[in-house]
Amino acid sequence: MSSSEGVAIKFCFKVGKTATETLEMVRAVYADEALMRSDIFRWYGRFHEGREDIQDDPRSGRPPESRADGNIENARQLLLQNRHLSLRIIADELDISEDTVRKVVVEDLKKKKKG
Repeated sequence: MSSSEGVAIKFCFKVGKTATETLEMVRAVYADEALMRSDIFRWYGRFHEGREDIQDDPRSGRPPESRADGNIENARQLLLQNRHLSLRIIADELDISEDTVRKVVVEDLKKKKKG
C-alpha cells in the first residue's frame, strides 16, 4: 500500500467514515491506481482493531521491491499467455508482492483494468 493511500484510509476511519465510504473516497482520488476493495476493507479493519501504523507487514520469502527488468518481462509474458490472470497469481508465479505486480502492470506495462 502506498503511504498516501494508507494515510487516506486511516484519516477516513478516524473521522468516522464507514468502510464503504472510505472505499468510495479512495477510489475517487486514486482512480485506477487505488487499492482493491478487499485491501481497503482489510486496512480499514486493521485500524478498527487499533492498529496505528500504515506500513505493510513484512512478508517472509519475498523481497520488498522487485521491479527488476526480468520481473517486468516475466509479467509481460504471463499476461501475453493469459490477459485475465489476477495480480495474486502473477505475484505467486514471480514470487513478488501483489503491490509490486500492480506497479509493474500499471506503471511499467501501462495496462489498465477494463471496467
